Amino acid sequence: MENIIANVTQIDNDVRAERCIGGMKEAASEGRYVWTAPIGYTNGKLSGKSNIIPCPIMAPIIKETFERVANCNGNFEEIRKAMTSIGLVNNSGKPISKSYFYTFLRNKTYCGLIMKFGKVNRGHFEPIITEELLNTVQWKLSNRSERYFQYNKYNPDFPLRRFVYHPSGMKLKGSWSKGKRQKFPYFRFMSQGHNYSKEFIERKFVQFLNLFRLNEHILNYFRKKIDENYHKKSEVERLTDQNNQKKLEELNQEIRSMLIKHEKGLISDEILKLQMNRLNEELINTKNSLN
Repeated sequence: MENIIANVTQIDNDVRAERCIGGMKEAASEGRYVWTAPIGYTNGKLSGKSNIIPCPIMAPIIKETFERVANCNGNFEEIRKAMTSIGLVNNSGKPISKSYFYTFLRNKTYCGLIMKFGKVNRGHFEPIITEELLNTVQWKLSNRSERYFQYNKYNPDFPLRRFVYHPSGMKLKGSWSKGKRQKFPYFRFMSQGHNYSKEFIERKFVQFLNLFRLNEHILNYFRKKIDENYHKKSEVERLTDQNNQKKLEELNQEIRSMLIKHEKGLISDEILKLQMNRLNEELINTKNSLN
């Protein structure tokens, strides 16, 4: 009897969990966000059903944060500190940490999308930012590591540093040496008696490159081929953009057609949901490709 009672309780818990998950999936398909609201939103009701509503105080701060990152060419940490100083905090009221800042910037809920259960659904709530702004920020985040790596590793004052090698395998170093009145640039290998002025090394390097100088005939041939390849690639990209733009128009037309058919009672609610999910996903992918 104890085993039977325990099993009945377990079955009841499983049924409740399944119903809960089913309810959340149905809510997501209807465009309702029924989980804990991300920062910038508050949980509330729209049209009598649970959803999220933009916070009048935090939403403008979040929008400004995304805009600053999209227009930034430097360190995102400065933006995080600046925005936390004017009120960018998490749901606990604490300033957003450095690690969570990048997670926050990748949240697609802010442009009106619900990413749950492996599907993308268009939310029926007010987005804080546009999809174009979100895509720009994602591109900035994806390319930040390479840019910082280049900045930290290579010094524009010493372009031959780490590029020229000594026969023993040592890499060429470069730095400024401080004199009595001014600084002087020097290249060196990390051993005694291998210090050279920047002017001397760079002059020797130019002399070395001149050994491989091409004549005017070959240069003109290269210029011609580069110009041809450039225009060919530009034409391919132009045609690709045109195809993506045409596809966007076709998808929007198909969405309007599906809505008209639904209003006339030609298709059911279930078919409309399935088709709209498919069309919205294609629309998002096409917009990303175009961006």
